[in-house]
Amino acid sequence: MKRTIAILVTLLLCLSLFTACSDKDAPTTSSGGSTAPSGSGSGSETGESSGVEVYTVGALLNVTGWFSSIDSSSSEGLYAMAAIINEDGGIWVDGRNYIIEIDLQDGQSEATGVRNGAQILANSGRKYLIVGNCFFIEGSLDIFNSNGIMTMMNMNSMNFEALNPKWPYSFWFNCGSAQWIVTAIETLRAQYPEVRSIVYLNDDDGNSGTMTEYIRICAERSGLEYIDNPILFDPNLTDFSGIALQTINTGADATIGNYSDANASAILKELRNAGSDIVMAMLTNSSIASYQETAGFDVGWNFFNFSLVLEEEYCTDMYWRLYQKLNEMYGIEAAKNLSPNSAESLYVWMQLVQGANSFDVDDVIAYWDTRPALDTITGPGIIGGQEFFGIDRVLSGPIPVSIGEPNGVSRFAGWVESYVR
Repeated sequence: MKRTIAILVTLLLCLSLFTACSDKDAPTTSSGGSTAPSGSGSGSETGESSGVEVYTVGALLNVTGWFSSIDSSSSEGLYAMAAIINEDGGIWVDGRNYIIEIDLQDGQSEATGVRNGAQILANSGRKYLIVGNCFFIEGSLDIFNSNGIMTMMNMNSMNFEALNPKWPYSFWFNCGSAQWIVTAIETLRAQYPEVRSIVYLNDDDGNSGTMTEYIRICAERSGLEYIDNPILFDPNLTDFSGIALQTINTGADATIGNYSDANASAILKELRNAGSDIVMAMLTNSSIASYQETAGFDVGWNFFNFSLVLEEEYCTDMYWRLYQKLNEMYGIEAAKNLSPNSAESLYVWMQLVQGANSFDVDDVIAYWDTRPALDTITGPGIIGGQEFFGIDRVLSGPIPVSIGEPNGVSRFAGWVESYVR
């Protein structure tokens, strides 16, 4: 699965009630993860000041090992979102006021570590977990569901084994492959009206069957021709000239796929060097400038992805607050590399428990089942998933789109409202 996907707690009690984690670096668990430990059992304990309590949300992310480049950023976003919630007065449930802490276990980027972390969190009585990408936690879903733990995945990359009616406690509150594909098709239609056909171009991650079928469905619904000749390559490939020629020979007007930043830049360069102006729809969220710089400014055009220009005029209010809070807590580089998935999960969870007026998981899920929509940090989101995953456990909000143009120019094309039904 992707090592690059695309592609996020505790700090500052309301009015200085709680400052244990106000430093930039969170405490470290025995397994190397960041944590802000509080009570046991359900996660609730009385705070030092009268009338304020602490509720602990579990997190299972890979903050060491090969996937830490993604999950460490996501964990920083999680702590930043908790700080924002706590600064705003925490949450109110059943007439009681709570500030949020995070109990983070490190999955160490390998299956055994993830399952051990899952068991630790279950044994601690955590009832809500923000977890890593679907391919990491797939082997631990039995622990979460048998213990009635609401599990909020950072991303589902078309993985039906991780999100289906068998696992009623599994949820997905963030954009992932399914929504990114819909957004890419919508962007091609809106920004590149000359495009009439697309071909799937991707590293050979073993998931091409599911991806190509969904791309075909989305393309045909939008009136685009799907060329049934996917171009798959070894992710460790270094010479992409042959892949570029294969792509050109399909006759497609556009490619669509998800790959590492280095591979995307290399493919873009080889396509342009071969004289092709084929559009590349990249299912990624790194900055447009980074691809142009790596591939070369003279070839970095006719491509787009889902990165956001981090300026206040382009961001939603909550996204901008999260960016500023990350800068405050971890520095500007962390803010620029904002990975919002974990933060998104906490933000949505806050709405659910307050809407249900209960910390009981079944009450919260029952409330979810009555809602057609909830807010996301990128704007109004739609609840869905039944059509594709067989269960309405997906919340998808607007996606930012940025476009690479000639001479090293990048253009923010706006927010695309595309949803997983």
